[in-house]
Amino acid sequence: GYFLNNIAQLLAVICISRMWKSLGRSYY
Repeated sequence: GYFLNNIAQLLAVICISRMWKSLGRSYY
């Protein structure tokens, strides 16, 4: 439970950071 939750959170953070990077690239 806790470990899987941790992995899911980590993946979500990586996905969001990548999305923000691509958004910033297209924005600037």
